[in-house]
Amino acid sequence: NCEIDESSFILLEEFSDGNTCPEIITRTYQIADLCGNTATCTQTITIDDNIEPIISCPADLSIDCIDDDIPPYASYSEFTDDGGLANDNCQIDESSFTLLSEEDDGLLCQNTVTRIYQISDLCGNTATCTQYIISNDVDGPTVVCPPALESICSISENPPYTDIQEFIEAGGTAVDNCAFDESSLTLTDEVSDGNTCPETITRTYR
Repeated sequence: NCEIDESSFILLEEFSDGNTCPEIITRTYQIADLCGNTATCTQTITIDDNIEPIISCPADLSIDCIDDDIPPYASYSEFTDDGGLANDNCQIDESSFTLLSEEDDGLLCQNTVTRIYQISDLCGNTATCTQYIISNDVDGPTVVCPPALESICSISENPPYTDIQEFIEAGGTAVDNCAFDESSLTLTDEVSDGNTCPETITRTYR
């Protein structure tokens, strides 16, 4: 009603309610007139982060064999060392990093494992990213037949091998970069040269 003493304006006090997400801070300001009469007002500031973080998984992985061991990332540092990234408008809670789910499509060839990772910020807002691990064996096995055989009277003296165990015991080998299907050994062809004494019969196994 007379005149404000502008130089008397001060922040009288500031205190927090001690909570987080939201945290409420209360500030009290004071001013006086030229006769020293004072008045105060109170302002509240609410701090509440409700913005989700951003997370980006490392690149998808391609492996040869379904049983190749590619363990999930056990920590946020492993995740970032492999090319993962997460950031937030405030601050990431690195300890919250976790493998949220892992799903295998169950196929033997072109198998896909889907992993979803999650991370939070300090207010519990979460974000996820997805990484695929794809196995696709395109390399054929290698097979070497046992040594040549001799029969005296008839081919029946040396019947075809009926399983991989007989084949290997006779001196054959079969190897693969992943694993071969033992039940798949098959005699695909048996051809005679048409001669006698000697007659040569050629067997092809797959």
